[in-house]
Amino acid sequence: MVLRFLIVSLSMWLTLSFQMLGQVLSDRDSLQAEREIAERHKVPRILAEIANTYYREDVSIMKVYLDSAQLFVDNRTPQKDLLKVKHFFGDYHDRVAMYDSAVYYYDQAILHADAANDVTGKSKALSKIGLVFLKQAQYPKASSYLLESAKLAESIGHEETMSGCYGYLGHLNHDQGRFPEAIRYHKMSRDLSHKIKNFKLVSVCDLNIGNGFHQLKQFDSALYYMQNALDYMVSVNDTLSQSYPLNNMGLVYRDKGEYRKSIEYLEQGLEIRIKYKEPRGVSFGLNALGDNYRNLGEHKKAVEYYEQSIEKAISINYVIMTEYGYKGLAESYAALNEYQKAYEVQRKLIAISDTLFNQEKFDALADAQTKYETEKKEQEIELLNTQNELQAAIIERDNLYLIGAGGSIVAILIVGSLLFYQRELRNRTTLEQEKTKLKSEQIKAVISSQEEERKRFAMDLHDDFGQMISALRISSNQAVKVEDTRLEINSQLDKMYRSLKVIAFNLMPQTLANRGLTQAVEELCLQLNNLGQIQFSYHEFEAEDRLDDDQKVAVYRVIQEVVNNIIKYANAEKVTINITGHEDSMTVMIEDDGMGFDLEVLRSGKGNGWRNIQSRIDLLHGEIDFDTLPGRKHSTVTIEVPFVMQQMQVA
Repeated sequence: MVLRFLIVSLSMWLTLSFQMLGQVLSDRDSLQAEREIAERHKVPRILAEIANTYYREDVSIMKVYLDSAQLFVDNRTPQKDLLKVKHFFGDYHDRVAMYDSAVYYYDQAILHADAANDVTGKSKALSKIGLVFLKQAQYPKASSYLLESAKLAESIGHEETMSGCYGYLGHLNHDQGRFPEAIRYHKMSRDLSHKIKNFKLVSVCDLNIGNGFHQLKQFDSALYYMQNALDYMVSVNDTLSQSYPLNNMGLVYRDKGEYRKSIEYLEQGLEIRIKYKEPRGVSFGLNALGDNYRNLGEHKKAVEYYEQSIEKAISINYVIMTEYGYKGLAESYAALNEYQKAYEVQRKLIAISDTLFNQEKFDALADAQTKYETEKKEQEIELLNTQNELQAAIIERDNLYLIGAGGSIVAILIVGSLLFYQRELRNRTTLEQEKTKLKSEQIKAVISSQEEERKRFAMDLHDDFGQMISALRISSNQAVKVEDTRLEINSQLDKMYRSLKVIAFNLMPQTLANRGLTQAVEELCLQLNNLGQIQFSYHEFEAEDRLDDDQKVAVYRVIQEVVNNIIKYANAEKVTINITGHEDSMTVMIEDDGMGFDLEVLRSGKGNGWRNIQSRIDLLHGEIDFDTLPGRKHSTVTIEVPFVMQQMQVA
């Protein structure tokens, strides 16, 4: 490594020295000299671009080129070139996990981007800072930088940066357990990546989408997207990248209980990671294979894999995987009745857990110390600024006395004008709010009256017609003597009664009023499954029913409308409805395996379907997102409803 470093350094310096010597020899011609000087000022950018090519291959060489680029920086170096040098310095420090330094250099890049009026460069640097904070699990900071970057990129339509930001936001939501939101961002990133023909990034997005569905236990969807990623990587002979979908598909099959299938995929991924000498990946794959054999009851084989995983993990100080390995090993020894070995492993597990705990305490103390030092410096700076401001105020005071009288008159006129303008603006704002509120209340009144009428009609159907059919059945049993005829009449009456129950349920399910939204949606899926046309499945994740009655009905009607569209137009075989509760909102995700549709046709259609959906979403202060294309399998509708609402009224 040292020899290679010296060779690269010597080669680079010889090249630059010859260039400078050539400039000196040609100084006779002033025009030529100016050209040579201009060429020399390109050196930092050229060296930085060369450095960037070593980002994945050899970061030590990357650092050599970057340091050399910095040596050639002077006051004539263009701001855009300085931006590039600082940005790549940030990439280097991010790559070697020196995160504070990485943020420092990205901040420097932002300053040069502002000086060069380079919005794209600024957006990219902001997204990289967001990624650094994401790696450190500082989610509020990461979210702030990523959203700012996305906003800038969107303002200039820079789709590459937008795609990257959406992907990072997907990871952020995934890490926080907001899997439907993570999937939505990764799909946004995927669509943009496809648009700019970056198919490698499309495959990465597919893998991330699959990981989200895996966490939601939607295994078929997870495997679908992971297989897409694998197919692309195979098509471009990207062998190393193939290990990631292979490994993840193995984990999906493990969680499905298909352990033999899981072993098949994990072994393929492990073979690649051994070939490319990825010790962390090797340790992880060996541990996952141990889990599968333990689940199959083949504990001796599980012990072999756990021991190999632990050995590899210890050699690279992979503490968390060492802990996982000891846990699995202890369980397998216990299953083999080798209790002494299980006890010894358990002691090692306690020791490694203590190591993790102590490391967490150390990290917490270091973090507290950093915060203390930062706050102390900020207080010192604030005190110095206060002193400077006080001194400046004393100097300006005398001048203000001189112009105070005239200024007061002008100020009175200005304040008067501002107060008048402010009052007019307030009146206009109040008027607009009243108009919006009136419109909202009118829509709510119409919807409320419709729901009341639906409820009354459902009760009439169920009570009056139900009783009439029951009475008619009794009469037929008494009046009709021929057994076959009586049975046929009763069969027809039963069909009529079932149809009336379905109609009454569609108009206003009693479950919605009596037991809540989630139970009503579950009953809707059962009713639809009884039709035998499409297979519906329903899952809920911590979905507390915190909506009032009007809101429950509004969400239910939106779900009902979306489902009706799928039944009519999607030609689907399977539909999955998920309701996930968050701290301040509820997410409804409806996915089908149909052929998709044109969203513009839905929005511009003559029917009331889209208007029914949009009016209720507006009243809920929610959002709805359609991920669908005509002819493309798998469509997803995501509905986000906030819990904090003012009873569906405009404030």
